[in-house]
Amino acid sequence: MTINAIPHGDAPWQSFAVSYSGALPESPPSWMTAKYDVWFRDPKVVLEHQLANADFNGEIDYAAKVVVDEYGRHEVCDLMSGQWAFNQSVSFIS
Repeated sequence: MTINAIPHGDAPWQSFAVSYSGALPESPPSWMTAKYDVWFRDPKVVLEHQLANADFNGEIDYAAKVVVDEYGRHEVCDLMSGQWAFNQSVSFIS
């Protein structure tokens, strides 16, 4: 797997199991009685490794931005160009 070949730090896989816990109908569908494994890497550790990686130097936007196309329409091309990031930055100014 390519993602596991990245040489910058180690963010081990973690997992937990989830299952439906609501009321069951008389003949429940199989998904209601199954258990599911959720696998993830700790986002904080992943971000720490990303910020420490010289390949990202100068490539990360730390502030919200507005991107418009040639017709003046708002374009969302990454997290920092989205409405949520803009709203968060404006809430600190107000």
